[in-house]
Amino acid sequence: MTRVLSGRNVFTLFIIVVFGGALFMASDWPLRASIIVLVLGTLGIGLGALQLVLDLRKTAEEERNTPRPTYETPSFEAEDPRLSSLATYETWAWLVGLVVAIFIIGLPLALIAFVFLYCKTHGGGWLLSLLLTSGIAVFIYGIYVQIMHVYWPHSWLGEMLQPWIEI
Repeated sequence: MTRVLSGRNVFTLFIIVVFGGALFMASDWPLRASIIVLVLGTLGIGLGALQLVLDLRKTAEEERNTPRPTYETPSFEAEDPRLSSLATYETWAWLVGLVVAIFIIGLPLALIAFVFLYCKTHGGGWLLSLLLTSGIAVFIYGIYVQIMHVYWPHSWLGEMLQPWIEI
């Protein structure tokens, strides 16, 4: 019974409920407006259900012997609780810095700078950092600017420079 109510399974159920709520909300919308929510919600529920079934079918022995890939920095795996809390503060500092950068320079530039700085400070070389940064820049410009024509709110710096820059 403890395996059924594990944190992983509860989280997966939560994700399924969130996608279900999105589907329920989108059911009142016109089809053209709700098509992406319906597609992603259906995929999310399907993949969440598949994950839940796979997790519940694992035996206790498989659960113990399955190596799990982790994407955390090594400080998260430290035995010393002070190092773990320091890594938690570092993560929050990155997120707060991203929010502050969004207000100062705007969302597209903040995301591009965030990817580059995070990659460089966490062991990425110049080539990897520049490739990832170029990838996010092309993605943002191609999808959000060229295809979706997203309106980006003005940033604090953009508001200050607007009288001198003709857009």
